[in-house]
Amino acid sequence: MKRVRFLTVFASVVLACISFFHCGGGVEEPIDLAALQSMGEDWKVVKQDSLPDGGFVKLNHDHWLMYFLHWRPLTEKNKNISVEYAKERMLNFWGPDMPFTITSAGGETEIGGHQAYYIDGSFANGVVQTRFIVWNCPERKRQFIADCNINTRRGTSESLLRLQYDITSTISCHGEESGVDNSLLTQKYSSDKFKLSFYMPFNWRTFEYPEPKWFPNGPSDTNGTLWTLLTDSDNYIDLIWENKSKAVSEQLFQEYIGKFRNSIWDFNKIEYSISDLKINRIQNIRNSIGASGSYRMNYRYQEKQGGETFLYRAYLRNYRNKIYFLMASIISRNTWWNRPVDLTPTDDVFKAFLKNEVLPNIPAFRHDLRKIVQ
Repeated sequence: MKRVRFLTVFASVVLACISFFHCGGGVEEPIDLAALQSMGEDWKVVKQDSLPDGGFVKLNHDHWLMYFLHWRPLTEKNKNISVEYAKERMLNFWGPDMPFTITSAGGETEIGGHQAYYIDGSFANGVVQTRFIVWNCPERKRQFIADCNINTRRGTSESLLRLQYDITSTISCHGEESGVDNSLLTQKYSSDKFKLSFYMPFNWRTFEYPEPKWFPNGPSDTNGTLWTLLTDSDNYIDLIWENKSKAVSEQLFQEYIGKFRNSIWDFNKIEYSISDLKINRIQNIRNSIGASGSYRMNYRYQEKQGGETFLYRAYLRNYRNKIYFLMASIISRNTWWNRPVDLTPTDDVFKAFLKNEVLPNIPAFRHDLRKIVQ
């Protein structure tokens, strides 16, 4: 799905100046975009409007990464490794569909007590940045390649590429205990089947990589590939406000859900719309209404059309005699590269998104965070 990636200086200034009637000192903004962007995510203004009686803003950030861990039998033919060998592997591992350009001189490191060599490259005119890290494990008679990737066109931070290097440093390939120096690596992947383990962030998820050409009888402890993906690779924030006081009720909440459901927007000749919106749970939270559920975001470009499922948390509240409706959404994928995966964001992932990014930067929902996010 093609994503529109634009944010002009003008849009930033306009959004930073949005107030209920005008730009002016001391007037509280509906959303603090500068603070949101300062957290390191590539948040973009998708659409916005500000009128005397209210307004709305839709924000998005998405990022793309894939972390592969390949292992193959260690033989006399491939046992001699070096930076040049890592370079050869990068240029040939995926075949002609991924014509890499080498972008560094490479170097040396250590993984699991083994000497390792790395090389950096890119393809698709520099859109995808990649590092291959190669090492041998004589104890288990296998050769490893950590295949680290980000897509910069999606606004993916280089810090997420470096994070993959840190993940690699935690790999235990022959039963040794590896240390964890990065506080973000809180989740352990461990496989008795493949006789390896490593640490990754709590919002990443690891799967066997199905490839019949590579593994006609399925992967084994001497010949296999894992891939690790994000469970929150595409996020949205929608905020609607009215400059009038209204009693918060479930009926009013349904009215705002309807406004969201009926929204249609266009970017670069791509038309987006919402369908199949479901409310799984709705509840009163002190002076607010909260709900969770899912919806389908549809897109149409010329003759092409499709859609993806998003999970949401929505809130309605009256704050300083004005009404606010907030919709925070995370994509929920069940396929990647036409392969089945379960990238449903967990409740902990959603709570972290709300507590760390969404609510602190929206004054109407900044207060009483513990009461809103349960």
